[in-house]
Amino acid sequence: MGDAVSPPSAAALVVALLVVALGAIGRWAAHRSLAGTVQQRLAPPAPVATGGRRGVVAPAVVARALEQAGIDTPPGPLWRRWAMAVGAGAVVALIAAGPAAAGVAVLVVGGGPVAAVRALRGRGDRRIEASLPAVLEEVARALRAGSSLLEALRAASRSVGGRLGADVATAVTAVDRGGGLADELDRWAVRRPVTGVRLTVAALALGAETGGPQARAIDAVAATLRDREAVRHEAHALASQARASAAVMGVTPVLFAVIATALDRRVAHVLLATPLGIGCLVTGLALDAVAGLWMARITGATP
Repeated sequence: MGDAVSPPSAAALVVALLVVALGAIGRWAAHRSLAGTVQQRLAPPAPVATGGRRGVVAPAVVARALEQAGIDTPPGPLWRRWAMAVGAGAVVALIAAGPAAAGVAVLVVGGGPVAAVRALRGRGDRRIEASLPAVLEEVARALRAGSSLLEALRAASRSVGGRLGADVATAVTAVDRGGGLADELDRWAVRRPVTGVRLTVAALALGAETGGPQARAIDAVAATLRDREAVRHEAHALASQARASAAVMGVTPVLFAVIATALDRRVAHVLLATPLGIGCLVTGLALDAVAGLWMARITGATP
């Protein structure tokens, strides 16, 4: 009779449970992100507490990265959950398989979200550009109703909300405090270097300085931006098969390693307790992450 299959070791079971737990945490975080976005749009601002524990403040680089990725959840809670996940993963791996496994756990748990945010870089600007036609159409309607350009922008900032609404509201507030409308629009284009924003600012600033039929020019810019957005969405849809193939190629090696580690203690020992195995594991994860970022860039995986 052949050799009986040995039962999985405790370290392999801990690794498998850690992977399942991380997947559950990721799904919960995505759900909370969506719920938090909806609550921010619908609920009034919460009063600032005068006592008790202070909220966690994320580093500025983290806030900028989340903004560029189009993640509207406040960066403080996400930063805290990420730090807690990294610490918990390191402790569990240290107890189960030693310091080397703890280092690998920190690399996986800490580097995974970083790579994901990096892959989504630019999505925030694309979302703003996709929302610009609605803002311009709102401004054009207000102008036709007899409002000034400043009042039209004020109404548009209230109707659109989100980051784009905040950008427009910032420019309007600066004008209320004594700034020039054209100058504040130019500053908006500098703060948000997006092609659609530059085109929008050019049309609005020209109307603010020269007057004339502003609504017609703004409608033309909105139509141009809508056409560009339709072309981008069509290209994104045509690349769906390539994105699916890239996802399978990136996830399969990781799943295979997890399953093999959970089923055979010899594999777990080699990967988590020997220098050669740890080197292979770290190198493989790093190459898989680089390949994932590369394929995401090639296929345009972020809408």
